[in-house]
Amino acid sequence: MMFAILREVNLALIMKLIIVTLNQSQQSMANNQRTEFSANKKLTEGLQYLLNGYDSRIRPNYTGSPVEVQVDISVASFGNIKEVDMEFGLDMFFRQHWQDTRLSHNLTSKMTLTMGTKHPADFFWVPDTIFVDATKSYMHNVLTTNHKLDISANGEVDWGTRATLVARCHMNFRTFPMDEQKCSLNIVSYAYPTQHLIFAWKSIPGVVVLDKEMAQFYMKEMTTAVQRVEYVAGEYSLLQATFTFKRRMGFYLIQIYIPCIAIVFVAWMSLFVDSKATPARVGLCVTTLLTIATIWGAVNSTMPRVSYVKAIDIYLMTSFFFVLCTLLQYIGLIHKGRAKRGISRLKTPFLKKEAQGSSTCNLTSQYSSYRGGLYSLEEGQIEHPCDELNQEHKEIDSNDVEVVARIAFVVAFLSFNFFYWIALVYFV
Repeated sequence: MMFAILREVNLALIMKLIIVTLNQSQQSMANNQRTEFSANKKLTEGLQYLLNGYDSRIRPNYTGSPVEVQVDISVASFGNIKEVDMEFGLDMFFRQHWQDTRLSHNLTSKMTLTMGTKHPADFFWVPDTIFVDATKSYMHNVLTTNHKLDISANGEVDWGTRATLVARCHMNFRTFPMDEQKCSLNIVSYAYPTQHLIFAWKSIPGVVVLDKEMAQFYMKEMTTAVQRVEYVAGEYSLLQATFTFKRRMGFYLIQIYIPCIAIVFVAWMSLFVDSKATPARVGLCVTTLLTIATIWGAVNSTMPRVSYVKAIDIYLMTSFFFVLCTLLQYIGLIHKGRAKRGISRLKTPFLKKEAQGSSTCNLTSQYSSYRGGLYSLEEGQIEHPCDELNQEHKEIDSNDVEVVARIAFVVAFLSFNFFYWIALVYFV
């Protein structure tokens, strides 16, 4: 009986403790909610107080010293470098820092704000920063506008946003495809000259590149500078970030240089084809000529129409010349053979073997009418007795020319490649 009474008492105490704990938790949660609501209300009231009478059209300390805007950039990635349009693109996180005493408050921590679907310029003064070389630019707004605004108690403002832009880049293609391109990003104020606004890098170098890799290029170097430039409206403060891009050579070796070398050697192989096989030899030379011309046209179709010669143009032009030489050599060989046959037909003397059976041919001074490849003599008609010997001499001369052409072609082309790559890699 006593144990049952004790058990009931214990259960009652436990239930009472649980109820008290739940009441305390609910009360604590209510107090926290009231505290949070009070803090949010205080923050809202403070923000409304800051914006009361605030004119976002007027810069801070308008009649005093110029506003110093400190800039830092984090480049998330580079876009395509378009040689035809001479443009490059980049996706970046762009941050600006300045002080506006009109936004001073008594909070113990920074006031962090997001803009929703609006822009900070709808509420506060912000620098009218522009990118001088930009042709296309936009700020991201997925899922909301990508703006972050931090306001310190002493009125220091940090504004960060994400932007993507395409900018002009003056390129030099004389050493293409082993070229380096320097592209600059220039930052300046649109309306405020130096007596109102001065730009500076927040840190050194001021630009951080998170991803340096691209399909055809990689970033070799990055430098920053602060300048003052003169425009029609006055002197302006300018920030400059210069990116040096080095072109990757692998694509052009695989797609252009190696096929071009192979085509030139195919043309060289035509020198081993029998000189009597005119259709095969001419067809091979013409095909290789057209192939080189097609590669050349494909390369220049993706390049701007510059008025100077590029390094790859020199290589393709020389390869085209080597292929053309194989065709010119064969044409010269045919022309020489025809000239010899014409002289032989017009001026061939009659030859007569000696009675003793000598193998030499003796010239006779007797000429008569020429009819159908035969000469008429008083003794009768005979065919050209030395045609076979003349044909052998002609074949020997032709073979000598072919051998010299084969050796000269290979030596000249290999020498050209040696000096071309030495000059391109080490001197240019």
